[in-house]
Amino acid sequence: MNERNTAIKWTGEHEKKYVDDSLARIRAFPAKYKRRIELIHRSLNRDESQEFIRLHHRHSKPLKRHMFSIGAFSPIAEMLILGVTTVNHCSSKYNQRRDHIEIRRVCVRPDIDAGNNVASFLIGKACQAVFAMGYRVIITYSQPHESGASLKAAGFCIQEQTKGGLIRWIKARGQQATSCEREFTNRVLEANRKFLTTMRTEK
Repeated sequence: MNERNTAIKWTGEHEKKYVDDSLARIRAFPAKYKRRIELIHRSLNRDESQEFIRLHHRHSKPLKRHMFSIGAFSPIAEMLILGVTTVNHCSSKYNQRRDHIEIRRVCVRPDIDAGNNVASFLIGKACQAVFAMGYRVIITYSQPHESGASLKAAGFCIQEQTKGGLIRWIKARGQQATSCEREFTNRVLEANRKFLTTMRTEK
């Protein structure tokens, strides 16, 4: 069976038993060994990746186009997509810069264990791919309530918080974040965390 045709099948409702069995195997695997398991990545076509996003993304809709998408799989259940990242041309003012690219979507199954590192794995693979293609800067966005832990781990720093509230992250090829950039990133994330905590307390 063609790998490229198998990934999309396992996201449909008619394959619920396979999904349930695969998740059960992953959860049953001893926790102390889970981090030693190397995730597998494969290229996904637009229909595969955006169907996954339609089913599992908390707030963003599927994209109508992409440059490429990457899926994460576990060797414990090789046909079950654990997460997806989609890369395309920049959606903001940076779309006129030919050496800039954007990670448009990162989506992980909500029914797998926390701390699984799927998001970090996908972001890392996307960065490797676009830098190998010659792009110099990667842009991406997160919501104010998101921790940004996977982006920080991948070397991204916050550039600014937009007027709409989205947080713009940036990563440049061959450059490490400065202490000032890291401090600004931490300050923005902490301010958002405190604001959201206050809002929840007042409700």
